[in-house]
Amino acid sequence: MTHSFGQEPELPIDWEATEDFYPEDTDSAKDYEQNEFLDLSKPLLRQVWESNFRCSRYFCTLLFTDVQCSKSYYLKQVHQPRHLSKPARLFGSDFLEVIQTSSPAA
Repeated sequence: MTHSFGQEPELPIDWEATEDFYPEDTDSAKDYEQNEFLDLSKPLLRQVWESNFRCSRYFCTLLFTDVQCSKSYYLKQVHQPRHLSKPARLFGSDFLEVIQTSSPAA
């Protein structure tokens, strides 16, 4: 595993979980403080919509000069394993959350 400043250790690409592997729960507040990516304790859809990492590098440079916005940063964050004791919410509305979680599997 390699360590980056302010980030959790990165797992090797060829890492596989063993049968006796049980992940530790991620501390949402600490994770957000370290990485400033997504706050896992808040609804995710709005955070992604309002985020700065969803823009192209050209627009990002023009619009968000004070924010770290790069494809490599985004890819590191989405591939960093995080485990929560309960599912992360996608929506702020309880109604939408129920519809999303209770839809039949295809």
